[in-house]
Amino acid sequence: MEPQMTEHEKGRQEKRRTVPARCPPVPSGPPLRPGWRRESFAVRVVTPMFGGGPRPGENDPVTLVRGASVRGHLRFWWRATRGAGYRDAKALYEREGAIWGTTKTPSRVTVQVKVLDEGRRVPAGRGHPCAYVLFPFLQQEMRGTQGHVGVVFDLTLEYKERLREDVMAALWAWVNFGGIGARTRRGCGALFCEALSAPAAAVPQDVR
Repeated sequence: MEPQMTEHEKGRQEKRRTVPARCPPVPSGPPLRPGWRRESFAVRVVTPMFGGGPRPGENDPVTLVRGASVRGHLRFWWRATRGAGYRDAKALYEREGAIWGTTKTPSRVTVQVKVLDEGRRVPAGRGHPCAYVLFPFLQQEMRGTQGHVGVVFDLTLEYKERLREDVMAALWAWVNFGGIGARTRRGCGALFCEALSAPAAAVPQDVR
């Protein structure tokens, strides 16, 4: 004779969720706000990337590429590419705050980063080619530091449609002339994005 279920057990069985045979697709994201634009770019780090983490010169162990860092780079390159178009520093400051935010107002540009490939680790010590441009890392407290190369991440920007020229100018300049992490002026953390790459230069056989 099978044991009878109590009323409590029957109630628990009725409330038990059933697992669907097939999981629904992952939502692409929240609906786009009216007057806003969303664009995504696949970006690759083509030279060793160092820095960006909680300790100087080291990569962030959790998020190799942080959205806050990307926004900071875009803000800098916006000034470099668009700053000359304003009559004085006050006008530039006001426009910069209207796009990228201030201590009192949020940024009009939302930045989301999803790391698709963490690449591989590279050392920064003596005897390695990277040591030529990473001499600050040879100090005693920074010895043993490692970076990453071959990192691939998906960058999604969401911004008001009327800001597209400003945002794209900053993004294009950052990807083609800037980088991410430390020592970018020495060539570290250089980026490549096919959608934003400059036209290929002509080679001798192309010149007639």
